[in-house]
Amino acid sequence: MRDARISIMNLSESVDQQDTSTSAATTEETVTWNQHWFVASVRFISFWTAVGLPVLYVPLLATGLDSAGKAAVFAVLLGVNLVSLLLGHSYCPS
Repeated sequence: MRDARISIMNLSESVDQQDTSTSAATTEETVTWNQHWFVASVRFISFWTAVGLPVLYVPLLATGLDSAGKAAVFAVLLGVNLVSLLLGHSYCPS
């Protein structure tokens, strides 16, 4: 009887270890999927920001960059567009 209890305890420990390894694998897969989703989302947003942002240049350039405020806004838009181009460069819209 004692051997049967030890055998059941060993079986229980074995199942617990399997659950832990399965849980760790599932967690790792979830983290990998979340990282992929995050990177894909950043690329998507950056790509389309880089495509659409130059539309805002037109009114600024049409009215002129005669004030420091307009020049600063233009510089910020240009910087955001550059960063968007770099981050969204590898996005594939298919």
